[in-house]
Amino acid sequence: MSTPLISIITTVYNGDQYLDAAIESIIAQDFANFEYIIVDDGSTDASADVIHRWACRDRRIVVKSLPENTGIARAFNHGLELARGRYVCRHDADDVCAGSRLRHQVERLESDPAIALVTANCMDIDARGRVVHEHIVENPPAVIAFLLHFRNCMMGAGGQGMFRVDAAREMGGFNETLAASVDYDFFCRLSKRGNFVVLPFVGLKRRLHPQQTSQRMRPLQLRNSISTSQKMIGDLLGREILGDEAAAITTISRYLGNAGTGSTAHRIFKECFAHFAGTNSQRGRIRRVIAGWWVHSAAALFRKGERREAVRQLAYSVLWHPSSLMLCASIVIRKLRTLLGCQLPPRSIA
Repeated sequence: MSTPLISIITTVYNGDQYLDAAIESIIAQDFANFEYIIVDDGSTDASADVIHRWACRDRRIVVKSLPENTGIARAFNHGLELARGRYVCRHDADDVCAGSRLRHQVERLESDPAIALVTANCMDIDARGRVVHEHIVENPPAVIAFLLHFRNCMMGAGGQGMFRVDAAREMGGFNETLAASVDYDFFCRLSKRGNFVVLPFVGLKRRLHPQQTSQRMRPLQLRNSISTSQKMIGDLLGREILGDEAAAITTISRYLGNAGTGSTAHRIFKECFAHFAGTNSQRGRIRRVIAGWWVHSAAALFRKGERREAVRQLAYSVLWHPSSLMLCASIVIRKLRTLLGCQLPPRSIA
């Protein structure tokens, strides 16, 4: 084959249930100049048969079979070693690539060398393909770079973000010491090399099911995410971030609903925000996003019966941006819709 422009990497471990749909969605893309590297990470189900059947049908598919399960990070790095393209992206074995995403991603990367990663919006689907949740990101690159200090603010980018092969290799690829939250760690390191751009359309249908890594390893994923955020904030502020400070920030940014963390989180958010030197518009956008985090955290506290603490967090949300009152109203309306049996698919702005 001629040298491809894109190398798409899918790692599979016992993913035969959704693998056909995942591969088909890539093969059906209207941009054809790619190689599709599928790494079978020691599967014991029928994944190898599914991969072989597709590889016989499309010569762009490159198969790498590992004798035993090594984990997402190491499996991806095996694929990265094989990649011949100028750009690379990861596609999960249970997700569906939507629209003309590959073509638009390449166009943006080709047009601007200052861009380090291009992703798009996404929607969550259930095991049967029904829409559960739509994630809409409307943030410019400077805002994304700031929000990355606190959480992975680009929902779905781990399964559809496209970046430059050379940069990924220079960084050492995915961190193989991590079994979960590898994409957040990678994005934080990659963000030092350029801008992140989110295309204004849904490029990924992300499937939710009990067997996915984020569900099976949720506690470990949260711990690793807190550790990554702690380091990012420490680098920004030039000081050590204590464990209780990192936990407080995570409580708000991840809507965990843990009481007694509000004042610490507010202090750290303010300290970090003082280091942001963007435009007034960008500063306003950050304040609105953080205000929204406070509202969702307060909602979690209400569900736990911590009403007094929830009211305090709602007060912090108004301090960050008065638009949080509109978000409160929308949450109440959605709750009423649920009670009345006419709930619409939820939509989140991050």
